[in-house]
Amino acid sequence: MSEPNVHGETIVYRLFDVGYAIHLDQASALLSSSSPERLRPVRGEAQAIHIPNPPLTVGLGTESLTLAGVRREAKLSARIFDFGVVSLRARIVTPSSVPWGWFVAHGADTAIITGWA
Repeated sequence: MSEPNVHGETIVYRLFDVGYAIHLDQASALLSSSSPERLRPVRGEAQAIHIPNPPLTVGLGTESLTLAGVRREAKLSARIFDFGVVSLRARIVTPSSVPWGWFVAHGADTAIITGWA
């Protein structure tokens, strides 16, 4: 039986506890040149989680990484929550239609290279 091919992306998160509270309106004003957004997170399976004050999301640009000898672009962003947490995210799109084993190894390499393992 041959290995299935998949198409996807690797998303690496890192959470930081930065204080007891963050004033999102002030943070938005400070980050206005980066076009921050205040979209309410939507997750169908997470109906029990209620976030009354939507987090602030800001794009941080891109960064080049070398994974398995191939240069990849990681799209970086941060999500700032009013309860004192900042979530950093790196999103790396994989080539289309790769074997499952390659995809798993790519995810592990990404975590190690980014130091987010």
